[in-house]
Amino acid sequence: MTLDGSMWVWIPRYAYKINWDNQEKTGKIDVIFLEGNTNNNKDGKDVTSLGYTVHPAFKDGKENGYCNGEWDKEITGIWVSKFEAGYAGQKNTASENINITKTNLQYQRDAQNLLGKIESGKTFITYPVFMGKTYSYNNIEVGEMYDLSLSLNSEKNPYGFNNAVDSHLIKNSEWGAVAYLTHSQYGRNGTKVTINNLDVEEAVYAAGTVTGYAGETVNETANNVKKIDTKLKDTYDNKSYVWYTEKGKLASTTGNMYGIYDMNGGSTEYTAGYINGIDENRGMMYAKSMLNNRKSNKYYTIYNKGTNTPSTIAENYEANKRIYGDAIAETSKKGSGYTSWFGETSIYIKESAGFFLRGGEYNRVNYSGLFDFTNHSGHSSGSYSFRCVLIAR
Repeated sequence: MTLDGSMWVWIPRYAYKINWDNQEKTGKIDVIFLEGNTNNNKDGKDVTSLGYTVHPAFKDGKENGYCNGEWDKEITGIWVSKFEAGYAGQKNTASENINITKTNLQYQRDAQNLLGKIESGKTFITYPVFMGKTYSYNNIEVGEMYDLSLSLNSEKNPYGFNNAVDSHLIKNSEWGAVAYLTHSQYGRNGTKVTINNLDVEEAVYAAGTVTGYAGETVNETANNVKKIDTKLKDTYDNKSYVWYTEKGKLASTTGNMYGIYDMNGGSTEYTAGYINGIDENRGMMYAKSMLNNRKSNKYYTIYNKGTNTPSTIAENYEANKRIYGDAIAETSKKGSGYTSWFGETSIYIKESAGFFLRGGEYNRVNYSGLFDFTNHSGHSSGSYSFRCVLIAR
């Protein structure tokens, strides 16, 4: 837990094997934790000789151009925000007593969010909190998420971070690192994480959903709360339960309160990366800083496009099937439809919709989850949010 009350979960370095079960539309993932920043298990054996793959989120990618979402050195693990981003200082929520702190970043468009009116070049972006029972941080474009995530260690940040902490918007590889560990024998062991189905759009102007809730069932329909009179409740209509209750824990990646939440439902989340050949106007409009250098690096991953112009999502999916670890090609059958594990959404990126969204939304029922992926242009929405990753420099 950081100074502001935000929570983070450690994902240790591991290697994995995936075995599909075509009858069940899913499979099994076997995980071995590794010693330090090596490829060795606790007995000193290099697990790659046993047919295991070291997850790329923990590997040095300088030599291969970070094509699988690697980091710039071998690392022992990553810290992932326990909840998707939320707003600080909001009445009736867990963040009510946390000060709203402005960054040095400014919005570059006129809009509206939970904090009020946004004026281009005048309104400063505020730091998020990462806590359960907060309104999900929405109405922010993917490039703004990217810049904000990189600035969590800036001077006067509310978390207590210094330059020893490297913060960034979660990449697909890091999303995959959480998803694979969740599905393994050390997580839910093949059980699907329960959806966050809480919908407060009608109750709170400019809000969409609330972090850290779980539906009554794994694929519960959206629970539309029309009025919030007092503090957010632990349960709503026996359809949604907050994260620290018995039923709320089932929305965690571990099935208890120590895991990661909001990876199925809640707000759908942008990740750091885009397709090569992305529509220039949309790319520069929604993620200018991510497009300055058109090569993958440790902060974002660029995916190949098919040979045709414009390319189809089927071509693009095939062009990137070599990429591993990101819970896309390894856990789906094609780039369109509902072919991801558990029958979740699989819609690959294309030039006009060059950014990935992961996890699905509160109203997606059985089509959302850890293996869900779809595309978008990068613009903001009331039901789009993000989460961050921390790595020691």
